[in-house]
Amino acid sequence: MQYVNAENVEHSVLGIVQEINRRYNGRVKVQYLDPDRFAELTDAPYRIVEVRDDGQEDLIFSVWQLDGRVLNKLAMLDEWHGISSLERLVQQEKKRKQDKANQRLAEKMETRNLIKSALANDRAYSFKNAEGELVTIHSDKPATKRVNGNSI
Repeated sequence: MQYVNAENVEHSVLGIVQEINRRYNGRVKVQYLDPDRFAELTDAPYRIVEVRDDGQEDLIFSVWQLDGRVLNKLAMLDEWHGISSLERLVQQEKKRKQDKANQRLAEKMETRNLIKSALANDRAYSFKNAEGELVTIHSDKPATKRVNGNSI
């Protein structure tokens, strides 16, 4: 990850970065994630971050294009809610990412428990899938599905 500067962006993008630096005196910065360098990158390449007093950086939001909309979004936050709204945005972004991570962990644990229970039962194991169907895994025959008592 690198900060955006004159060496790695177009002139119009640099103007946006310079304006952010002017308005926020280095408290808000733009980071650039080079998609060619990070092949697994699925996030937006531009990250708008707030630099805290202790030097740590908090993500405010990410964008795919660095243009006037970024300035507008930051300006609206300042005009309507004051600078504390940036902190609120940072917290919302953290919560969104944590919720997503928690969801992935819950799905992994559900799968793990399903497999563990199925292996522990010698005869058959039943569960309801996401569609509400009752699925039964048998040790001696193919799995079966039932919806409202009817086999599928």
